[in-house]
Amino acid sequence: MAEPAKQVFVIVGTKNAPAIADKLLELEVRSHRLADNAWLAVYPGTARELAETLGIRKGEIGAAGLVIPFDSYSGRAASEVWEWLKVNWPESD
Repeated sequence: MAEPAKQVFVIVGTKNAPAIADKLLELEVRSHRLADNAWLAVYPGTARELAETLGIRKGEIGAAGLVIPFDSYSGRAASEVWEWLKVNWPESD
C-alpha cells in the first residue's frame, strides 16, 4: 500500500504549547518553530490524524490547539522559514 501524501500544516497551541513542542520532538515530526506557540510541520495524513497523533484532539497531553493544512503561502518571515518551506514542501505529481 502506498504511503499517504505528505502535507504541510500550521500548528497553533492555544493552551499548554510546551506540551505540543515536547510531543513534536518525541514523535520526531519534521517541524519548524514559528513562535512559542506555533509551528510548521510535515505529516503524511490529515489534520485530524495529526491532531490525534499529537494528543491535541482529545486533550491527552493537557494541550489545546489548531492543526491547519495549507497548500500555498505568502508573506514576510525570516529566511529560515522560507528555506524550511522550500525543503519540506511536498512535490506535485
